[in-house]
Amino acid sequence: MNARIFTSADYAAIKNAVRRALRQAGGCLRELAGMTRLSAAQLSRFGDLNSDQWVPLDVALDLDSLAGEPVITRALAGLLGYDLVPSTVIVAQGRLVEHLAGLARESGDVMAGISEALADGRLTLNELARIENDLGDLDAHVQATKATVRAKIMALRGEA
Repeated sequence: MNARIFTSADYAAIKNAVRRALRQAGGCLRELAGMTRLSAAQLSRFGDLNSDQWVPLDVALDLDSLAGEPVITRALAGLLGYDLVPSTVIVAQGRLVEHLAGLARESGDVMAGISEALADGRLTLNELARIENDLGDLDAHVQATKATVRAKIMALRGEA
């Protein structure tokens, strides 16, 4: 008797993850084979639900790296009841903290202005102009914060 620990659907999830990793890595099995220790035919079988061949861990590592994210590793972790989190943690400091604080402050100003303007149940031209101005200030903070966050992402990816 061959009683396995996981269901056939669980094992199929691993095969599906291999196919996703292959696709995300560019999809050309011949090229990908040149970057792993195995042939294109072998790589194809690792994602084939009808094949009894499974991706070796070192090749799974290669494929996840080539895919740009831990596709196979995430599937394995999920089957074991774990979530993957990146080891690189962004510590909010410097300009990012300033932007986030400004974003919170401006958001509060917009909400307070709208609440004030609606207190009597009607909006005047002057109140609408103030709200528009507050929204402009908020938008400027949103754009500055987005740019800072984008720069942090690029730096962590080594693109900066």
